[in-house]
Amino acid sequence: GEDLAGWRSAQHFQRTWSCGAAFLVQLWRRLRLAFDRMGTEYDILLCGVTGFAGKLAAEHLLVKSYPIKWACCARNEAKAAAAVKTIADRVGATALPPIEVACLISDEAKLRAVVKKTKVVLTCAGPFEKYSQTLVKVCAEEGVHYADITGESDFFRKMIAEHDATAQKTGAKIVIHCGNDAIPWDLTVFEMSKLARSKGAELAEAWTYGEFGATAAASGGTLTTAIYQLGKRRGGAKPDFDPLLKRPDGSKSESLTKITNPKQDRLLRRVRAVRRAVDHGAGDGQLRAPLQRAARLQRQPHVRRRHAARPPDVGAKANEALVGAAVMA
Repeated sequence: GEDLAGWRSAQHFQRTWSCGAAFLVQLWRRLRLAFDRMGTEYDILLCGVTGFAGKLAAEHLLVKSYPIKWACCARNEAKAAAAVKTIADRVGATALPPIEVACLISDEAKLRAVVKKTKVVLTCAGPFEKYSQTLVKVCAEEGVHYADITGESDFFRKMIAEHDATAQKTGAKIVIHCGNDAIPWDLTVFEMSKLARSKGAELAEAWTYGEFGATAAASGGTLTTAIYQLGKRRGGAKPDFDPLLKRPDGSKSESLTKITNPKQDRLLRRVRAVRRAVDHGAGDGQLRAPLQRAARLQRQPHVRRRHAARPPDVGAKANEALVGAAVMA
């Protein structure tokens, strides 16, 4: 009996020591990363400032005048500076960000040197499968946080498969699909649900519609991405399971989702895989989709999203009518 008790005590001590040692190693890595990042020149590095979405991001930063240090990264310094100045003149901004020069695909060493100067990289330069693979790799290795606006699922899956483990070690948060075009619908449903609850009701069902004017058109980046995706070769060995379902420990998540919109389906698959692991104490996954609010809505059985063609009777006050109908339900 004493031998068994002693053995159990030794086993308990070994497990406790192992957990404590693992915690200290992880803490040391995070502290080292934090101290390394303290000496950075910038809080945000914005890539793709000459494109449609990049100009919108630059305009937002110029207008808001956040108390941060930010810069732009571009291959052509003169072109990027001209684009930023045009935006600044239009919005009345006087403080212009510096321009860091680096190519996203041809010079990894120079790109790495620029990335090391910042805490966060935001990129709007697509096609992301063409322009962001090296950028994600460098950010993951250097412990620099990264976010993009891609809708390219092949790129999303590949980055998880190749760099998730590295990002977990360095503490880098790689947020792909950030600002994706599923967000307006998710936020609309979320606001409708809040309004319904403020009236003492529950949102029973939500229908979302898209209405576009006669002059609406895809941006140049979107068209370029579509052409790139249509022209690339596909094939190769398939992974054991969808990388979107990869948990922080590398195993497959059993948390699945079924949405009629394919982009929402990809986002929610990734969100729920990471959230399920966190909820069960498996650690904080690093590559994650940003729609955690959407995931929480999706798990409520009484909230459903449907996408359909806009009916002819939906006019300028469509959103008001939909909210009113939801509250009455």
